[in-house]
Amino acid sequence: MPNPKTFIYQYESAPESENAPDLEGKVDIPRVGDLIYRREKIWKVTGIFPEYGSGISSYRVLLTDVSKAELVN
Repeated sequence: MPNPKTFIYQYESAPESENAPDLEGKVDIPRVGDLIYRREKIWKVTGIFPEYGSGISSYRVLLTDVSKAELVN
């Protein structure tokens, strides 16, 4: 039986976070280094931390924007 969970996405340089419930338990817990497409950008997972204290499993997911062009010398 799938376990419902909530993901709390924290974007780099943004003070606000975004909650994304997965009530059916269909979304896999991301791992550090995974790429996620959200907000029309590609984000790299730089950290994942379980949050305790609620009845449903919650995970804070730290994201860094990797969709922007990088300058290379």
